[in-house]
Amino acid sequence: SGAKLTWKLIRAISGYMTSDDAVDHLDLAKQRLVIAIKTHYPARGSNDPVFQPYADVPRSVLLIRNPMNAIPSFHSFLYEQSIGATGHSMRAPVDKWIEWRDRHFEQEIQYWLDHIMFWMEHHPFEDRFILPYEYLIRPGAGPTELRRLHSFLEDNIEGIAEMRTPIQKV
Repeated sequence: SGAKLTWKLIRAISGYMTSDDAVDHLDLAKQRLVIAIKTHYPARGSNDPVFQPYADVPRSVLLIRNPMNAIPSFHSFLYEQSIGATGHSMRAPVDKWIEWRDRHFEQEIQYWLDHIMFWMEHHPFEDRFILPYEYLIRPGAGPTELRRLHSFLEDNIEGIAEMRTPIQKV
């Protein structure tokens, strides 16, 4: 939840392209010509073969959303897919949410925790940036978080800046 927003914000604050592990536009991520690569690894929708080319990326931004908000948002995403609706266009009906939540709650919390733990262990403190989604969208806090994120992205960038692909004007 919030991954695509963060991806677009990174493009906006850096002026450079981002990409995705599953849909790598023009193979920019594989060529390391982007400032950030979005992944949901190790969560559903990603897997070892998809993630493997990027496992050695030296730094990470971990977007964390409160599971009280992330899990219902994920269920709405699943619901939209099941009825062929556009993503992020609606919320699942409450009765569908309650039924799904009661069947899947423990597993979803475990998926959420496994994702957090993977990224906390994948990079040491100095090479990871934790971005709380709720801070990002909070009035007054969002700009501060974006400045912190920009500093993290630009830190130690000498020597690879020329490899990044500037966003093309559309």
